[in-house]
Amino acid sequence: ALIQKRTSIRGWPSGTAADSEDCVKFAQANGIRTMVTKFPLDKAQEAYDHRSSARFRAVIVP
Repeated sequence: ALIQKRTSIRGWPSGTAADSEDCVKFAQANGIRTMVTKFPLDKAQEAYDHRSSARFRAVIVP
């Protein structure tokens, strides 16, 4: 459905690699865990639709 509609999913850079590394270290040191909604690959359209209502991150997994 994404290809047929010529739809794309985009991201944006949010800091440097060092910033990301510091963030991960901080999370590990303080017991902070991510909250992720996982969607199987065949539910990619549902994940795409869910992105605007998701309070947390949605990830498509193979």
